[in-house]
Amino acid sequence: MKKFIALFLPLFLLVACGEEDDAKLLSEKYRSAPSISIDAEIRAEFSDRSDVYRVTYDYERGTDAKVKVISPATIAGIEATIDETSATLKFKDTVLETGMDMNVPTPMNVIHKLVKVWSFNDMSQIGSEGDLILLVFQDGEHEYRTTFNEEYMPISAEIMFNSKLIMKIDFLKCEGANYDN
Repeated sequence: MKKFIALFLPLFLLVACGEEDDAKLLSEKYRSAPSISIDAEIRAEFSDRSDVYRVTYDYERGTDAKVKVISPATIAGIEATIDETSATLKFKDTVLETGMDMNVPTPMNVIHKLVKVWSFNDMSQIGSEGDLILLVFQDGEHEYRTTFNEEYMPISAEIMFNSKLIMKIDFLKCEGANYDN
């Protein structure tokens, strides 16, 4: 048994160090990005239905994030301005303070929450499978899982609440975090 452990310990340490480097590089990429632009499709699971939203997310360092609903058509055009503590909805000439708890993930704020997790190295676990990197962040009863390609560009994410899937995000476009190094 001692030989087995001695033989595989260096391999385990090499893999663990590689994952730690991935976490550090991923975090630095998002933290240092002057701006981030994301186009995503979000499937939200509610107790009585599932809804699919297509949204754009735009963030420039030093400003509030902007989320715009592209679909479904019934709510297309609604925009949200999100900061760390609140969100404001805007549709045409109407502005509404939401008063929502920003710690609870919703289709409107989930991408902002994910970008913050990626930026500040708050991941509780990171692993890899082939060319894909998996980041997991636990926040109370919510678990955020994101799959990235080898350039740290997000491919998909799942949001769990008490081990139940409540949102699935497919990233259609992501720009601004310098994915080519």
